[in-house]
Amino acid sequence: MGVAGFASFADPTKAHEVANEVRRTMKSLAECQESANMYNTRERLFGLPTTDYSKIQKMQRDFTPYRELWTSASDWVRWFDTWMNDSFNAIDPELLEKQVGECFRTFHKAAKAFKDVPGVLGVAQDYKNRVEEFKPYIPLIQGLRNPGMRIRHWDQLSADIGMNIKDRFQIKLSTGCCPRAG
Repeated sequence: MGVAGFASFADPTKAHEVANEVRRTMKSLAECQESANMYNTRERLFGLPTTDYSKIQKMQRDFTPYRELWTSASDWVRWFDTWMNDSFNAIDPELLEKQVGECFRTFHKAAKAFKDVPGVLGVAQDYKNRVEEFKPYIPLIQGLRNPGMRIRHWDQLSADIGMNIKDRFQIKLSTGCCPRAG
């Protein structure tokens, strides 16, 4: 698929598939650039005028917003699934905050870059909205994953909300968030 063909991808649910196509296209562009460099080296070696391959670099620059959008969308889907379905103990709150921030910046930037490409703009806005909806939960997750959380804190929180969250979130009191009882 050519670089221009990525403007036709407008389905946010196809993030993984499009990201895989993005990776194949990036690999092809890198191989083209590598070949161009080799040909230019040989042309110089034989004293021939060098061929202008600047269009490859322009294609790479033009492709960058698509690459960033779709790889970030794929990452977001994978990370979100992990945060929502894997063990709560596996969440690194600092990494989560970093990943959410990077995705937000990427989707915000993509929304600006694709303002004239309605389908792709819709994808960027969709993922930006998903990130914005998730951002308010970051402080809560950071607080619950705080190493200072003790059994008494979990017990009090469970009592306050009327649910045994130690079992619900598979909290392991011997690792991660609750190293000591008391």
